[in-house]
Amino acid sequence: MDQFSGDIAAMLEIALIGAGLVVLYYGGKEGSKLMKAGACLMLIGGFLGLACTGYWWFKYHSIGVFDNPRVSTVNLVHHDGDTKHHFFPKE
Repeated sequence: MDQFSGDIAAMLEIALIGAGLVVLYYGGKEGSKLMKAGACLMLIGGFLGLACTGYWWFKYHSIGVFDNPRVSTVNLVHHDGDTKHHFFPKE
């Protein structure tokens, strides 16, 4: 199930890249600098998001998160498990 979350994020980023290309086309056709700037932001955000999603997808795949069909919480930071100081701070 966790794998599909990464897949859905990647599909949304690909859709953002596609929308950015469409806006870039119409911005060039209309001669609008604002549309071109918005399209560039969409493209940069889409590519950076896709790179980030791809990195973490492969990172989670390599540590075996996708081996089981259950929803899991991944904690890559190792600690001693003492969470009382977060929920019950000493006054």
